[in-house]
Amino acid sequence: MCDYSLAEIRNRLALEGEELATHRFRTHTVGLISPCDLACGESSVTAVCIPPGANLVLTGIPAYLQVRWGVKEEEPVVFTQTSMEVNRHRDAVQFSNGSTFLLQELPEGLRVTVRSLGSDPAPLHGTAVPAEQESLL
Repeated sequence: MCDYSLAEIRNRLALEGEELATHRFRTHTVGLISPCDLACGESSVTAVCIPPGANLVLTGIPAYLQVRWGVKEEEPVVFTQTSMEVNRHRDAVQFSNGSTFLLQELPEGLRVTVRSLGSDPAPLHGTAVPAEQESLL
């Protein structure tokens, strides 16, 4: 949901359809915020938590990272956690090419759109829907 190092910062759960941005907090941890929070100053910034399995779209990926990660400027991703260990950054995004990167590796100011909080049965990356789930769509 939110990395351990954001525990002391006011936080809330993301909303479907919400536009967010990556932000480096005073704890030096990269997390997500609502861009309108920035206008109010660092003291009123709220960390926005994402549940594992949520479908997101990253926009504004810099060219140097597009080349390094093998992605485009805008990419769908799945929010994931890489570990359950305490005192370790674990919030990450997984691209359709299988690459997974910690939020700590994302540049500040990257735009993030919340497509779903994980309850969307539609496949994110264009994979086929299993026949047993097709009747549920």
